[in-house]
Amino acid sequence: MRRRLTIGVALIGVTLLAGAGLLAQEEQAPSSKIGVVQFYTIEAEAPQFATARAEIRALETRASTVYEARETYSMLEPQECEQALAIELVPPPDRTRDQRQQLRDLTDRNYQLKAEYLEILQLRPSERTPQTDARADELRALNERCEAHWREVSQALETELEQANLLLQEELTDEFEAAVAKVAEARGLEMVVQHSIRTMGSQLDTGLPVVEFHRVVHYSTGPDVTDDVLGELNRRNADELGLTGPE
Repeated sequence: MRRRLTIGVALIGVTLLAGAGLLAQEEQAPSSKIGVVQFYTIEAEAPQFATARAEIRALETRASTVYEARETYSMLEPQECEQALAIELVPPPDRTRDQRQQLRDLTDRNYQLKAEYLEILQLRPSERTPQTDARADELRALNERCEAHWREVSQALETELEQANLLLQEELTDEFEAAVAKVAEARGLEMVVQHSIRTMGSQLDTGLPVVEFHRVVHYSTGPDVTDDVLGELNRRNADELGLTGPE
């Protein structure tokens, strides 16, 4: 009996020593040099991304207004089209009385000219006269000038939207990578992996392109530095807006 007790105590001692050795190895093991950043969180919470989304939405709203104006005003001179568009871009509650009246006048003028043009086009050959043919030519030319103007406006806006997307992508990439680099230096990381499971290409919910895409299968061994990167982006944004005082 005493022998069994001695053996049991010895086994317990060996087990405790082994456990202590493992704990010591874990404590002495170097921390991971690979960090992970969750792009979803950065995209959703960083102020730089919110600003970019607002800028893109403003251009998209303008493009939508241009499309609707093009459908509404098809029989006006180019300068009249510009007048109508300028007022259409103003939210209805913010329009002045003069603007509302001017828009009604332009709408009525467009309606009358369009109705006159359609009426002439529907005339039978026996009903046409040199005067109606000449007027039809005038109205056709007016319609062509109007359409050419709207095409030019639409193409210019489409180019502006594409350039804005590219510029914002470059700016966001620079901001994001600079913040990651700052955090990596502070945390002593040799590599930071961006974790995202979103499909490559434009993001449907924001309309913004993916800054960079990586499919990460396993990343639990590295520290998650998302909050650090988000904090750095917030700090950089505050500095840019002049919201932080001298250190």
